[in-house]
Amino acid sequence: MAQARNAESWRSPLTLSDLTADLVWPRLLRAGALALRPSRLGVAFFYLIGLMVLLEVADWIDGSEHSVLVAAWQEWLTHLLGLVHACARLDGADAGQAVNGMFISAVWNLVRDHPLVGVLFIPAVLLWTTVMGGAISRMAAMDFAQGVGLSWPEGVGYALGRWASFAGSVMGPLALLYGIALAMAVGGFVLFSVPVLDVIGGLLWVFFLVGALVGTVVMIAMALGGPMLVPGVACEGTDAIDSVQHAYSYVFAKPLRLLVYMAVLAAQFLVLWVVVAAVVWLVGHFSQHAAGVFAGDAADRVIAGQTGLSGTGAVASGFVRFWSALPALLGGAFAVSYFWCAATVLYLCMRRICDGQDISEVWVDTVVPGTAAQRRAPATGAAPAESVQDNGPADEN
Repeated sequence: MAQARNAESWRSPLTLSDLTADLVWPRLLRAGALALRPSRLGVAFFYLIGLMVLLEVADWIDGSEHSVLVAAWQEWLTHLLGLVHACARLDGADAGQAVNGMFISAVWNLVRDHPLVGVLFIPAVLLWTTVMGGAISRMAAMDFAQGVGLSWPEGVGYALGRWASFAGSVMGPLALLYGIALAMAVGGFVLFSVPVLDVIGGLLWVFFLVGALVGTVVMIAMALGGPMLVPGVACEGTDAIDSVQHAYSYVFAKPLRLLVYMAVLAAQFLVLWVVVAAVVWLVGHFSQHAAGVFAGDAADRVIAGQTGLSGTGAVASGFVRFWSALPALLGGAFAVSYFWCAATVLYLCMRRICDGQDISEVWVDTVVPGTAAQRRAPATGAAPAESVQDNGPADEN
């Protein structure tokens, strides 16, 4: 009895991690901490700078007063919010209309009104987004799954080495969708524009329905599983086709579980975004008001970054606007970093639920290129073992 009491006294206390060890959803709460790593924020910040350059070039080519790509993005976000509201109301028709707006209407409006910008810069933005997102996703995957912190050059190098797979994982399904839409548009024009051929078109209408069904599946799978496409390449080291197969299979295998996980990640982002937005606002507000306590009206205009000033005040105001934009960009960088970190965590958790594969299993390049040999672990700095020579039997004396 005394031994049993002694053994019980040596037991470690029960902790929260012990209670949640076999649960998957609590691991989703690590997405915020993963997104705040400086290396991931730095890559996200660099992504925003590159995106701004692409937008400026697109506006210069288009010659319009307002950014057409930003307007298209705002339209896409409007449809996305409409999808969320429709799902909350359990309105299937509005949900379908929102999905169609996200993948068909928003893109068609841009290509129709600004064809050069739409054809050239949509692929460019997708390529830039998937490569930089792949870098963040790879760093998050190694940190979340194995506790290995990759530097930003390692993450970016991994993404650049697989840029075709990252881009193809997103562009491939979209190319299939728009290819089907284009084929149906051409078929509709040929078959229903001539009085005799319209009868044949009516007989072949079932093929239009089949094409629409395939396109609908692609759109729904993209709406729900699209965020997991890039993490699929980052975690598995596979090609675009395998990534699409994995992500889409998780959508249709456990759709309710996927929606719950996405809701948890969205709620976590909203809480963290309140804090980030408060910090960004306080930094800008505190700097302007503290610096202008004893300054005059002219200095206040410079500190506020107003335009239309003259002389050195115009130059100083320009510098103020430039530096004041950095906190806002850092806030945007957090949003970008969180999206890809959350998508990576979502992918690994859904893989655990659907395939039974452990979350810690992430592909690592351990094979020498061009061979089947395994890479040898690098030296750890331990002193080399002394060589042993065989000089015959030991002297018993």
